[in-house]
Amino acid sequence: MPTRTINRLHFSDLDPGRFEDLCLKLLSREPDWKELSHPGRSGNDGGIDIHGTRTVNGADQHWIVQCKRVQKLTPTDAAKIVYDIRLDSQRPSGFVLIASCPVSRVAMQSLNEALQARGIAAFIVWSASIIEAMLYNQYNDLLFAYFGVELKARQRSAERVLRESLRMEKRLSKDLIDHTFTKDPRNWRRIDLEPWSRFISSRAIIRSVHDKSYPDADTEGTGLSSWFRHNFYDFYHNGLEFWLANEYLVLHDGTKWEHVDSSDPRIKNPDFRKSKAKFIGRIPFSAIVDYKLSDEYYSEPHIFCRFEHNGSPFERLYLKAVGSIERELRDWDLDEEDELPSPGAWRRFLR
Repeated sequence: MPTRTINRLHFSDLDPGRFEDLCLKLLSREPDWKELSHPGRSGNDGGIDIHGTRTVNGADQHWIVQCKRVQKLTPTDAAKIVYDIRLDSQRPSGFVLIASCPVSRVAMQSLNEALQARGIAAFIVWSASIIEAMLYNQYNDLLFAYFGVELKARQRSAERVLRESLRMEKRLSKDLIDHTFTKDPRNWRRIDLEPWSRFISSRAIIRSVHDKSYPDADTEGTGLSSWFRHNFYDFYHNGLEFWLANEYLVLHDGTKWEHVDSSDPRIKNPDFRKSKAKFIGRIPFSAIVDYKLSDEYYSEPHIFCRFEHNGSPFERLYLKAVGSIERELRDWDLDEEDELPSPGAWRRFLR
C-alpha cells in the first residue's frame, strides 16, 4: 500500500529576518529560557542575533544565539560565525547556533574549538532536522504560521474536543476506579482524605503517542522522557492529576511560603517553620488518546498522551501542602501569589 509522506520544510523560503523571528519563538517556548531579547532586528547587534537568560542547574546564565538561514555550513563557516561576534565585558556562559541546514560532526568540532578559543565552554546546536521535529511534534501553530502546514490532528473543532473529552472521562472513571472499594461506606472518609486510594493501582505509565523507546529508557533528546511512571493523585474537572514528587516548603510570616530543595539547610534548622508538599501535574482528558490496564512489563495502567503542552502532557503543574489523615486534614492548594522566589526548586521536574 502506498503511504502518505510530508516533504521537508524549506527554511530557505523564509527571509533571514523571518527565520530569526521563528528561532526567537521556538526559544521562548522552551522552559529553560527567559528574558529573551532580539537586537538583531534593529541591525545594531554586535554580530549577535538574540540574547537570553537560560536556567542551568538552577542558576540563571547569559547566553547568546546566532540564527543562520543557510543551505550549507562548512567548518570554516562555523568558526567564522564565532569569530565575527563582538564580545563585551559580560562574557556569555553559553552559545546557541540555530541553522537551517544539516550540521556535520566536523563543523560541530570547528565550532567548539572556536568557542573554546574565545572562552565560551557551553554550546547547543539546533540543525534543520531538530527545528523540523520541534515544529511537527510540539509547535504545530508555528508550523502553520510560518509554512502554512496545518496537520489534521490540530484541526479538531471545539465541539469534537468536548465530546472526546467527555467520552474519555466516562471510560477512565469506569476502568481506573476500584468501585468495590468506593461503594463500601467504611472507606468514604479515607477517600476524602486520600483520593488516590480509590484507584485500581497506585501508579500509571504515562507514554507519549510518539514514544518508540518503551520499555527501554528514553535516551533521545534533553527534554522530558517519552514515557515515565508516576503516582495517581485524583480526578479534577478537566482530567487526571498525578503526584509527581515530594517537596519541601519554608513558611514565612503571614501566608508567604518558599519552595526549596531538600538540600536547603533550613529544612533541618529548628528556627524555621517547614512543611511538606506534593508536586502535582494535571493531564487534561483532551490530551489522553487511549489507555490499557497493563502489559507484560508492568501490571499498571498505561495512559497514552499527546505531549502538547511545551513538550509535556501536563497543562498545569502546582504544589499542594500535605494534610494529615490522623488529624483529618486534607491536602490543600497553596496560593501562588504568596510564593517567594526560590531559584533551583520550582518546576525542576521538567528539566
